[in-house]
Amino acid sequence: MMGKFLKQSICCILGAGYSHVAGAPLTRDLFAIRNLAIPSEAAARRFQTVWKDYETWLLEYPSRNTEEYLADLPKHGRSATWTANEAYVLGHSDEEATTPIETRASTFSFPDFPVPARVIPPFEWAVELLGAVLASPLPSDTTVTNFRYGARVMFPFRCASHLAFWREVIDKAGHVAAITTNYDILIERGLRHRPMRRVFGPGCYYGGIPKPQLLRGTQLPWTYQGNYIELEGAVPVYKLHGSLNWSRVRDGLELFQDLRPAFRGGGDAAIIPPAPEKEIPAWLQPVWSSAEEELARVPNWIVCGYSLPPYDVAITKLLRRAASGGNLKRIFVLDPHASDICCRYSAIVQNVKVIAAEGLPEGIDTLRKLL
Repeated sequence: MMGKFLKQSICCILGAGYSHVAGAPLTRDLFAIRNLAIPSEAAARRFQTVWKDYETWLLEYPSRNTEEYLADLPKHGRSATWTANEAYVLGHSDEEATTPIETRASTFSFPDFPVPARVIPPFEWAVELLGAVLASPLPSDTTVTNFRYGARVMFPFRCASHLAFWREVIDKAGHVAAITTNYDILIERGLRHRPMRRVFGPGCYYGGIPKPQLLRGTQLPWTYQGNYIELEGAVPVYKLHGSLNWSRVRDGLELFQDLRPAFRGGGDAAIIPPAPEKEIPAWLQPVWSSAEEELARVPNWIVCGYSLPPYDVAITKLLRRAASGGNLKRIFVLDPHASDICCRYSAIVQNVKVIAAEGLPEGIDTLRKLL
């Protein structure tokens, strides 16, 4: 059986639960976090406006979630009080100095600003806040002095569960791919940006994006590191919702080693939020189409931390189309609530065995026995 499987392929479908194991917040908690990196007082005012509006919205709709708030926000437009309060909310420049943050710490909290009346924020402000929360340094990255450059693709992220997961998957398959709804760069940092000889790391590259893939960086004074590195690994990573280290440049993308796009110019990271009614923009279409082709040709899917929520219609359709080709044989679902989630995957595929496993790291034992 082992020899047979080595000739097959695996596609890993990774959601927020994968990153949560490493300390990242779940989607439902994105607007509940206050201790995050904020690049300016102007950004603090924008974020405070979003927080206050979100809290008011939750009082009106206590059973709804973050994704539904993001879906509702563009429908409201500007509130009746917006014009009167515009000067107050926008009264400070993005270029205001934040020296204490740049030199002393990676994250911090601004005090509450007294936002008058209810101001329904522009949709872009909520997306900026979402990006800042997910781009704020995790505990292992807090030694850096500048939060914009702390998390880098070429800096390995040491998460024992991620390492054990990738070792098991890479060891058992001849070809591995990753498809993710996450914006962070934890997958890239786990797989590494190029093949490693002395340590684990098959290397990765971005699926659906033209090569060569050169990532712009900032030369560090204490290391010999050029301004660009190239992704030249073996594992394609398809980022369906974009990435916090991508930025739009005309009709294309500029790729960065770090997460600076999340913090500059009001947040210009190339991401689409996890809203129920999202449309796939033209610049992301090649990623989606390439991911669908990848899913359609492999016999094994490993789902880790993606619950296939009912509102995510676009991804449900993507998976259903990919499974209809007939090559898919097994789906492994690694999640603390895997038994419930398996039913969702069984509903969109036919004649495919859906296997429940515990979340990371416990579920790795199940993979070891059944792969």
